[in-house]
Amino acid sequence: MNQLDTVFLGNSRCRERVDQSQLLKKGGNGSAFRLNHDTVLKVFHEYNPTDVKKLEDMHIHFTRKESTGVRIMTEITRQQELAFDRNDQVVGFTMRYLSNDQRPMWEFTQPMYRKNFRITPAMVARVFLAGIPVMNHVHNDLGMCIGDHNYRNTFHRLGSDQLLPEDLLSAVMDQQDEGQSNWLLIDVDSFQFSRYGSEGDQFFLDPQLYGRNLNQPVFIPGNDWYSYAVMLHWCLTGGHPFGGGHRQLRSMDSRMTGKISVFDSSVIYPDDIMPLTDLGTNLTTILRSYFEDDNREPFPVEVLMEFIDWQEGRTRIQQPQAQNVLLSKSLLLMWQSFSNCSRFKAT
Repeated sequence: MNQLDTVFLGNSRCRERVDQSQLLKKGGNGSAFRLNHDTVLKVFHEYNPTDVKKLEDMHIHFTRKESTGVRIMTEITRQQELAFDRNDQVVGFTMRYLSNDQRPMWEFTQPMYRKNFRITPAMVARVFLAGIPVMNHVHNDLGMCIGDHNYRNTFHRLGSDQLLPEDLLSAVMDQQDEGQSNWLLIDVDSFQFSRYGSEGDQFFLDPQLYGRNLNQPVFIPGNDWYSYAVMLHWCLTGGHPFGGGHRQLRSMDSRMTGKISVFDSSVIYPDDIMPLTDLGTNLTTILRSYFEDDNREPFPVEVLMEFIDWQEGRTRIQQPQAQNVLLSKSLLLMWQSFSNCSRFKAT
């Protein structure tokens, strides 16, 4: 995209000028620009007729679903309007802007993030519990698969179910919107539907799909649930379920295809992450069934609820209770800067 360019949005072809000062990030197939306080424009790096056709057909797919009475959940940050250039060619689309308290799941795997915000296993499990109805909605109501389901395009809402330091609470304004979810999906344009496939991240892709052409509609809901289980394990423990070391199988890929996860006694488990015993018996059994026994069923709600109750019972005495709060970007940055201070005061 040029330093200054113009796009035309939707059927009305509303004109919008875009320049590099609005750039949020560059991805594999496009760049994201912030148009206003609640709208992002994604512009493709190159024109790809297949991608554009998928985008147009996805727009029709969602419209038809809504016409049959399906209410598409707000947790799915789908396209809002198509964006056209001066030649009336589709160059991208708009979508909802995510506020600064909506954070990618990968941050749960970072020790400093967990320490600064006192993230507990129960908090992480609550986030994943909120994701189960969203995934069921994608599969059952929309007839789609997420496909490229990973911890960079799945977001949680920091503050919705979290316990935060008491000294931070006085600096947080009361902005909580009860309609906001604790589980959000972005990169919806990569969802599989109809004749269109998706793509996959090597750390989350179901080994059953290795060697398959992911551009074709080869995903099934069970593949998404496998990716969900990998993400849950990684976010809870801080380590990939096929991490660690093995004397014979040195690569992660070989252990994934061989179904030898960190639960196997032959794996050398990292000593700097959460002990597997802290997962409890039932959650361990379920996670292991995805990694070693080809379980591809929807994740059982009752297992996560039991784990949450167990973990909260262990920490209730130590952890102070706090009200649900929303953190603005400035507060996030300030907390990271002053996390070593004994007291954080609002100005």
